Amino acid sequence: MNFVKKIALAAATTLTLACTANAFAAPMKYEIKGTGSGSIGGNTFSNQAFDISFIGDAASSPDLIDPLASAQIAISGLGTATLNIATRVGLAGTTIVYFSRSESLGGLDLFDFRVLTPISSLNSVFSVAGTDIFALDQFKNISSTLGDVTLESSSDVVFSSSDVSAVPEPETYALMLAGLGLIGVAARRKAGKQAA
Repeated sequence: MNFVKKIALAAATTLTLACTANAFAAPMKYEIKGTGSGSIGGNTFSNQAFDISFIGDAASSPDLIDPLASAQIAISGLGTATLNIATRVGLAGTTIVYFSRSESLGGLDLFDFRVLTPISSLNSVFSVAGTDIFALDQFKNISSTLGDVTLESSSDVVFSSSDVSAVPEPETYALMLAGLGLIGVAARRKAGKQAA
């Protein structure tokens, strides 16, 4: 097998392994959006749009992801903060969603609600309206990168998920470009040797 073929095979193998590793992780992005009132870092807000977003490894369980990666809350006009606590998301049956502290922190619920359309698995892509919001009385003084966050009321909730594994990671692109670069160098060398 000549040098160019070896380089091409190595690049293809590396790219395949990188993509396969991403597929097994099965990361999903979840969002709880709505309108609410509360405070963040000492600044109060009233009837502002908010977006709680988090990434989870959906391969772990169809009805519980614990812990989540980097849960964030964005408040319209006040910025985006990363929560400084480990969190989880789960389903109780198919119609109750709970966003809470991780089991390692006692599992105290922060934001629970019913969904109007049943969800059979957190591993799927969905967008459903929420209603009957409860447990917000425990979403108090949660440490974040912008100071303590309190969510006192919420309405117009939408809970959604999207598959983020379908978009290649930056590392995958870097590996692919490095492989193509090596193939180009090898081809140029070979062409130089044949010309001489």
